[in-house]
Amino acid sequence: MRLRLLATLAILSTGCSPDLPDGTAHQRAAIQEGTELPDESFGLSLAEQNGILAQTVQANGQVYQGCSASLVGDRVVVTAAHCLVLNQTAWLEGKEPPRLGTPATLRYIVGADIRSPTCTLTVKSVTIHPDAKLKNTPESKYFPQAIDHDIAVVLLDKSTLETCRKAQPIGLADNISERSIVDKKLLIGGFGSTDGTYDFSPKRYWGQIQGVAVEDQLVVLANIKKGFISYGDSGTGLLARGSDGRLITYGASSIGVEGYTGFQRVDNNLSFIDGVASKDDFCGKAATVGVCLDGRAVNCSGAGRPLVDDCAADGEVCAVEGGKAVCAAPEPDGGSAGADAGAEGPQAGDDDGGCRVAGSTSPSSSGILLG
Repeated sequence: MRLRLLATLAILSTGCSPDLPDGTAHQRAAIQEGTELPDESFGLSLAEQNGILAQTVQANGQVYQGCSASLVGDRVVVTAAHCLVLNQTAWLEGKEPPRLGTPATLRYIVGADIRSPTCTLTVKSVTIHPDAKLKNTPESKYFPQAIDHDIAVVLLDKSTLETCRKAQPIGLADNISERSIVDKKLLIGGFGSTDGTYDFSPKRYWGQIQGVAVEDQLVVLANIKKGFISYGDSGTGLLARGSDGRLITYGASSIGVEGYTGFQRVDNNLSFIDGVASKDDFCGKAATVGVCLDGRAVNCSGAGRPLVDDCAADGEVCAVEGGKAVCAAPEPDGGSAGADAGAEGPQAGDDDGGCRVAGSTSPSSSGILLG
């Protein structure tokens, strides 16, 4: 059985397309057999779609495309731990401790195409779960090996709620059960390859996969030929609507075998996530009282998670009442007490900054295949 970690680094050309190494092909798309837009049944707004991020690394004068990730708070990104380990092969074999990428070299790209980013998010710190390691899993029906606690928290330099209106944080599932997963169709999006090579897509693609089982560490899903996880999709979220209608993620893409993929459960890792990211990191200005930001009502839940409602999208305005930000019908004169009319100024990262064309891979940048 062939076991794959779904991360590597693909070089992004800053000019002409570089030559391709032996054994690779020109990139075509991401999420194998996926689509450029998510299925309408999930009802994702553009801001919700932009909660799925592309990871890039700057090194040796080049920009490398890496994993995918989920924006889950104002300054909080969740991805797979193995996405941030530079010495993957030695680490997975237990020969060396993990050597992490430098925050200053990391960028997370907001938008459907990394060549023209809506926003570019810079990084303050990187933390992987202290117990993340590869182990044999004879108790699993699907994976002979898996990475325990394959989860990482990345803290961003700046508030996305204040600087990148077109990205909305995705909620974290806090209690995953078989009832919420098994036989359910769930949504995935990412920037990985479509052909089993290390050629990644500059575009974000979407697919649907079906829940099969909930294991101790992993949510297990099956390929139903509506787009499937591939190399470069590691770290992306497993998306669904929660009971309150808000978008949530059940896990971070971790590992795969033919026909099945495993997402590291976020609910079993919440103590780690909350130990790294504070309430202020998750909720920003709304950590203590609701605020209006660019036509959105932003509050902080009792669990310390951001709750964002786009008032402007529904023709309403935001107002703060009794410490809570709410959406309300505009007053006849076009205003509302304490309201934020939702005007949108320039966004961080709107300037493309030149050609960023997805090109050849750099397999030496990380070792990814387990035989």
